[in-house]
Amino acid sequence: MLSSVSWSEYTMAIIIILAIYYVLVGYRFYGHDLIALSAISKQTQTFSITQFKGNVETADLKNTPTVESFADEIKAYLQEAANDQFERNTVVYGLCSIANKYAPLKTSEYRYALEELIKSETETYCAFALDRQELVKIWNSEQA
Repeated sequence: MLSSVSWSEYTMAIIIILAIYYVLVGYRFYGHDLIALSAISKQTQTFSITQFKGNVETADLKNTPTVESFADEIKAYLQEAANDQFERNTVVYGLCSIANKYAPLKTSEYRYALEELIKSETETYCAFALDRQELVKIWNSEQA
């Protein structure tokens, strides 16, 4: 019976069995990730449709990467400030400079959340907490 099976048929059968096995294992252990990936692609398609229509919601979606990059830059700066033990005024001046680079966020709906982020990250990394006046100064400063 085994002599009637050629090596090419045997190899093809093993490849097919392995492919089925890996598909089943992939579905079993990574099914949720695949579904989430599918949802992301659907979201991207929806975004491009709303962008094409000129919907107001696209402006909010465009701000999201800006908010994320602002938050990342704040965290990186405060980590550096903690490592180099910057003084309070130097930290506030640096935060003013970063806020000026992201001027559209000064009037965005994310401002309060960003203030809370700045406040909590300053408390985490530096040896002091910013008060309300300093937070207002960060946003209202007109440094270049």
